[in-house]
Amino acid sequence: LGLRFATPFVFDDAWRALLAAAAGQCGQALERARLLEAERLARSNLGFLLEASRLLSSSLDVGTTLQTLTELIVPRVADWCGIELVGDDGVVRLAGLAHKDPAHQQALVELRAAHPVEPDAPHGVAQVLRTQQAELYRDIPDEMLAMSPSPPDYKAVIRRVGLRSSLVLPLSSSAGAEKPLGAIVFALGEGVRRFTDADVDLAKEIAARAATAIENARSHTELQRAKNDLDSALRSKDEF
Repeated sequence: LGLRFATPFVFDDAWRALLAAAAGQCGQALERARLLEAERLARSNLGFLLEASRLLSSSLDVGTTLQTLTELIVPRVADWCGIELVGDDGVVRLAGLAHKDPAHQQALVELRAAHPVEPDAPHGVAQVLRTQQAELYRDIPDEMLAMSPSPPDYKAVIRRVGLRSSLVLPLSSSAGAEKPLGAIVFALGEGVRRFTDADVDLAKEIAARAATAIENARSHTELQRAKNDLDSALRSKDEF
């Protein structure tokens, strides 16, 4: 709280006491506003997580569910979001992708098809799959993209869709780092907003719920396959 005067002015004790009281009131008002905003954000995030949990538990179709999850995340959490899954053959495949601009979404899908995840890449999805640790790129200036070893066509598309801040998290298996399920990517493409620690906390909760849903779906598929094999064996026995 500052005051300026066009002519000389002497602050006596009464003025100092008044200004100290005013500054204290301003500080308390700001603190109350911040607490209210934090409470509002916490309630909003909780509502979002409940909605995401209902979505993830509503179906055992992994592909459809994960695509719908990315569409729920955009634009609530990020401008665009992608989910990558590791197949039984070790190949990383895109399981869902959404962008708030449909034209950019199609461009990203085509870009991903043309540029598979390189297992030895030193950053991004490949790095997160190896380390099982989240990576936060709080601010991505164009200079950083220019220095990237990615091919020119890749950089051109990324510049067009926008990439100003990025967060990549592992979808961790209950079996541990030895068997990663995949990774989820959150990105901001325009404006002044950047990912914060609060965004990381929310993203971790989303990733944990998505990983659980994936494991449940795969367990159901394996159980159904085992049941079908057993039924087939019993029919063969009866026929014999």
